[in-house]
Amino acid sequence: MNLNNNLPTHITQSNMWKDFKIQYGVDTVEAGSVLFSINNLPFGFKIGYAPKINPLKINFEDLKKIAKQKNLIAIRFDVPFMVKDSQNEKYVVANKQMNTECSQTEDSAFTRYDILQNIDIEEQTLLNNIKSKTRYNINYAIKKGVSVIEVQNDSDFDKFYDLLVYTSKRQNYGIRDKKYYKLLFDKLVSTNSGAILIAKHEQDILAAWFLSFYDEVGYYMYGASNVVKQNFQASSLLAFEAMKLAQKKGCKLFDFWGVDKDLSDKNSKYYGVTRFKLGFGGEVIEYMDSYDLVLKKPFYYLFIILFKVRQKFITLKKKVH
Repeated sequence: MNLNNNLPTHITQSNMWKDFKIQYGVDTVEAGSVLFSINNLPFGFKIGYAPKINPLKINFEDLKKIAKQKNLIAIRFDVPFMVKDSQNEKYVVANKQMNTECSQTEDSAFTRYDILQNIDIEEQTLLNNIKSKTRYNINYAIKKGVSVIEVQNDSDFDKFYDLLVYTSKRQNYGIRDKKYYKLLFDKLVSTNSGAILIAKHEQDILAAWFLSFYDEVGYYMYGASNVVKQNFQASSLLAFEAMKLAQKKGCKLFDFWGVDKDLSDKNSKYYGVTRFKLGFGGEVIEYMDSYDLVLKKPFYYLFIILFKVRQKFITLKKKVH
């Protein structure tokens, strides 16, 4: 699949996402083609956060004017939505612009690596492109009687959220409150651009995926899984059904949303999920690095120091627990 950096607008830069963020109570601003949220810092300062932007659409003068009005110390462009490819003219131009206007940062909420899968094909071809081991797991789940349903009511949504809470505690990562996911789910469903799929066996909920569909791309956004009947391979069937649903919604790509570059580091926190996602035959791509548009240097560098201290504390806390 040759993307050639002709990626569509990412869902986190859409008007739908802007409306959702505002409804949730996040101070969200649009400057030209860039959508970013504003996060409060100590002493009255703030930082802007702009995920998955197209760097060629940034109007830095407009951003700087709004940043000054909002008293921002910086705006973070978290993993710009452009494939890193030194042979591509668009990337070369964007990379030069970002390095001229901004400072590169090592920190990001999103991993720079992703798996994009072509689903603009027949269903049988989609199945044939899946690796044999993963196809076996899909068929095994079906044989064991695993079924996949779409969330239709509040009761089903509660089952998804309960499993998400359970998974986050088991795997020791943070999640947002229930209001966030419910508001996003309702927003997506009302515009026919989202769904939650649940894999179950008899009365047991085994796995769940929160999906969105935007600009001909299906996105895996949030996932949860159970240790009960883990050998039933419910997640494999769930992923296949997610891609099939994305096809029905008119999507041509499926975005698996975050992996490692490869499987060379078995100790990586993304190793297991990368191995799982690679089984479906998609292509690993690398996005641009993250950058900060620095506006108030002294306060920005103080923020960076405090942020690193906080991250080390969180890492230590996780090891202790």
